[in-house]
Amino acid sequence: MAIIDSKRSARHEPPELPSRPRPSLGSRFVGIVTTTDHKVIGNLYFVTSFAWFVLGGVMALVIRAELFEPGLQVVDNPEQYNQ
Repeated sequence: MAIIDSKRSARHEPPELPSRPRPSLGSRFVGIVTTTDHKVIGNLYFVTSFAWFVLGGVMALVIRAELFEPGLQVVDNPEQYNQ
């Protein structure tokens, strides 16, 4: 029979890390906007391009709804439609 060392068989818990205060929302926003990290900048480009894609899609749907049937007015102001 082998003798089991009680010190080696006991589970060791990792040391507790000191808690840091969470950064405020404003400082997190400023940190993201002023970053020079290429990964974060790439994500910002991705989010911005997707937002413009969705906006263009919504505008295309409004124009298609306007042209769906003669006399159908989705956009009330003709000048707004031409813009």
